[in-house]
Amino acid sequence: MIDIDQAALALEKDGFFVCRNFFPQAQVESARLQIEAWLKTDLEERKASKHTEAWHEGNAGTSILTAPTHLLLNAYGKSAALDEMAEKILTDPFSKGLLDRLVGDGIKLRGYNIQKMTGAPDPRPSIGVSANPHEWHRDSLGEIGIAMFLEDVPGPGNGATSLVAGSHYFPYCPRWHALLGPPFILKQGKRGLSWFLSNNIFSKILGHTVVNPRATGAYGNRGDFYFFINDVWHGREPNVHGRSGIKVMIGAFSVQDPFPDHVPPPSEDVLAKLPPRLRLAAAQMGPTPLPEIDDTILRRVRRVRGKSPVTGLFKWVRAERRLADAVSTFARKLKR
Repeated sequence: MIDIDQAALALEKDGFFVCRNFFPQAQVESARLQIEAWLKTDLEERKASKHTEAWHEGNAGTSILTAPTHLLLNAYGKSAALDEMAEKILTDPFSKGLLDRLVGDGIKLRGYNIQKMTGAPDPRPSIGVSANPHEWHRDSLGEIGIAMFLEDVPGPGNGATSLVAGSHYFPYCPRWHALLGPPFILKQGKRGLSWFLSNNIFSKILGHTVVNPRATGAYGNRGDFYFFINDVWHGREPNVHGRSGIKVMIGAFSVQDPFPDHVPPPSEDVLAKLPPRLRLAAAQMGPTPLPEIDDTILRRVRRVRGKSPVTGLFKWVRAERRLADAVSTFARKLKR
């Protein structure tokens, strides 16, 4: 079995690490059945009320239903088995030790969400050098992801989270600074000219020589889980085989770092249902006293990035994207 030192090295190098066979199968199946029941409740309520919007609020809580995915947001307390699985990650010597090396002692949770692939066709976009159904992007600075597999998510083509190994050291977010695939969205929230998704020599070179050779997915079996640094360029792979796997996606920050937005903790009634360490993380409270830890994987990555200017191919890609933004903005003004 891989030890913590080896796992930490892999996590720091690649930006993600999958821990295999971490949960007992009986516990995973119990959590899966409980979550399936909530997903079914949400679908039944939508049907009964003829609700057609993606967002829905009901007995299952807040949900988002699109063609490829069905999400339950902030699913704390929905499944005792699932909450105990999260508790194990926060307390087991191996996973807790790896988490401490990643962010230090003490995390607070920004999200605790269920994702089910519906099995609907979700192909790769037809345009773009390195296009995904959910485009390459980064989440908020300082955020990490913890994901648990309640069902198998095997190999490519099954809707796994897509990841570019080592991209947490890249100088910027591809969503706003490159042209790797649709959607091409301007900072004002408007769409840019799709012509640039095909006519972008530097983004094509970046895609062919850097992104595609490093691209992989978070593949795993029920009972596995993975950590990943959300600065890793990630998205969602195509789902072309009708897979409908369920996973739990937890967003977390060190308690020493601020959230980028307002995140209300769960109610006291919900917190009371949670096991002790999960309750602390969901309530956004750390251990007391909390030591100041500067030598974590996340902080080392930040220091490397902070000392690395945008140079070479990345500089040309960013300049190309700025040109595309400027031309698209000017074209939109002419149409008014």
